[in-house]
Amino acid sequence: MKQLQWIGLAIVLALTTIVYSEHFHGAFHIDDIHTIINNAYIRDLVYIPQFFTDGTTSSSLPANQTYRPVLTTTLAIDYHLGGGTADTLAFHITSFIIFLCLGLCLFLLLRAMYYLADERHAGVIAVFAAGWFMLHPLSAEAVCYIIQRGDVLAAFFVVLALLLYVSSPLSRRFYLYLIPVVLGILSKPIAVVFPLLLVAYILLLEQKKTGAVKAFPWPHVVLAMMIAIGTGLLVNAMTPATYQPGGGDAWLYRFTQSYILGFYFVEWCAPLWLAADHGAQVFESPFVVEALVGYLFIAAMVIAVFFAARRERIRPIAFGLAWYLIANLTTSWISLGEVATDHRMFFPSIGLAIAVSWAIYLLVDALGHRFKAVKVAHYVAGGICTIGLLGYAYGAYQRTLAWQTEESLWSDAVVKYPKSANAHLSYGLALLQRKALPEAEKQFAEVLRLKPAYAMANLDMGIVKHEQGKDNESGQYLKYALEGGGDECPPCYYYYAMYLNQVGQPDSAIRYLYAAYRLSAANVEGRELLMELLYKQHRTEELRQVAGEVLAVSPGDGRAGYYQNLIKALAATSVPTTAESLLNLSGQAYREGRYQDCIDYARKALALKPDFAEGYNNLAAASNKLGKYADAAAAAQKALKLDPQSRFARINLDVAERGLKAGAQ
Repeated sequence: MKQLQWIGLAIVLALTTIVYSEHFHGAFHIDDIHTIINNAYIRDLVYIPQFFTDGTTSSSLPANQTYRPVLTTTLAIDYHLGGGTADTLAFHITSFIIFLCLGLCLFLLLRAMYYLADERHAGVIAVFAAGWFMLHPLSAEAVCYIIQRGDVLAAFFVVLALLLYVSSPLSRRFYLYLIPVVLGILSKPIAVVFPLLLVAYILLLEQKKTGAVKAFPWPHVVLAMMIAIGTGLLVNAMTPATYQPGGGDAWLYRFTQSYILGFYFVEWCAPLWLAADHGAQVFESPFVVEALVGYLFIAAMVIAVFFAARRERIRPIAFGLAWYLIANLTTSWISLGEVATDHRMFFPSIGLAIAVSWAIYLLVDALGHRFKAVKVAHYVAGGICTIGLLGYAYGAYQRTLAWQTEESLWSDAVVKYPKSANAHLSYGLALLQRKALPEAEKQFAEVLRLKPAYAMANLDMGIVKHEQGKDNESGQYLKYALEGGGDECPPCYYYYAMYLNQVGQPDSAIRYLYAAYRLSAANVEGRELLMELLYKQHRTEELRQVAGEVLAVSPGDGRAGYYQNLIKALAATSVPTTAESLLNLSGQAYREGRYQDCIDYARKALALKPDFAEGYNNLAAASNKLGKYADAAAAAQKALKLDPQSRFARINLDVAERGLKAGAQ
């Protein structure tokens, strides 16, 4: 029987690997953008100690900055191993390895737990329960979503801690099992419920089996609670004040969660409606029909736990259902912006796998004894369960395909939940990325119909309008986005600044970029544009300060290093500001591909020396590179007027005339 257990476990792990074989290059999604792609802190391993002292390092968006140092550390390591974010392979490999380790620990834990209720088939049922969890489509919602590695890590550390408590006398004696508890909470606070799971295990399985009521392990329970509460308070204290969970009325959110827990349960049994966003809303009253249904569901679960706890052989069912309720406590109590997301079911679904697997075993065993065909019943049930697992595995494989790209993920969500504003918004962004502008505009228009003041929808509509060449409309939408997003939306400042710069208001653009930079120094795009404009406006001292601040956050930042070195080089030369020195700077900028800088320097040289033919020549050459052929032709003609023998001026004029001719055609 033991050999069969390990063979079964090996098959489950191998099948899990096959199911997830297509996901290793899946795209970054949703919160991955601000926690990984645009987060400058994870780009250098030198910041790992700072992850444990500064919660702002977790994200480039202030409203999303939380304190999860263990999770952020793993992301930084993946960034280093994978050579950046050009490929997601390193990130997905790490998440999947943690997932496999979780599956192994879960099997060992369940085997020990089931053994307390029935010594005969504990190992085989443990394989089935662990396999059901591993191959369930719901698990893909956390495993394929890189930043939700937090769910995977938290679940792994909780299961590991409980396994060490159950199976390792040394760990129990020296309280070593509490170390994973701390690591789990520092990965994601959902692990703070460990003491309640420990109490449930002791009361429903360990104490009931031994009958040693006087031997209740109070020191373990009390210390576990102290550690969990202490670490939870640390997380709360270290979370930046800018963090916004995003929820509305807290009590209405909690009343709504009773129904959501019932919805999750149905979705676990029949995972046909899985999606990246459900568009669920908080109930307007605690007495709507759906809320009453939710209350009945919670009451039924509590009653089931109570009755299952009365008989020793069915207590694993009580423990599994208790796990489901306990593991949902944190996300059901803290009012969050999204009322329901499937990845939240990852941790609680372990409890359902525990309870339902054991319930199936007891049913099959009872039928076998009733009809005096125990072995036949077990074999038939084993075959049916295997087919069922394969069906769930196929569903999980389909979910990994849905998570492959942004477009596949959100087109799926829009079809399943057409009233979800977030689904339409994200689908529109995916379409925008591949320049499907009319389709993207349609999605953003639908979002604004559902939520007219939604800052991100106005922002994205402004981007679409800009891509369509409708700059006036673009500017209006970007302004709406800025007004609606406020200090919670650094990208709103960044894109409005881009618009202002494009319409010839660089000073105003710099002002808004400073606002974005002060909100989030880790946002890469905003700070790069800020440095570029400061350089073009010759605000050298400000550029020196910003470049220094950026390098303090990201020592390897190439653009900041470039500007800092350029400032030092210019200061070291101490060249007087003459037409000739400015012409040299113009030529250097041209050779480095900084054509607008070349034009700016050439114009300054001409302001000092209006009859400087070489200045007009540089102006013509750079204008040609930027496609400004009319400006280039005019400058080349002035250069030829001043120096009729200039071969370069003639070449620049020919290039400009060809460009004008091609444009006319």
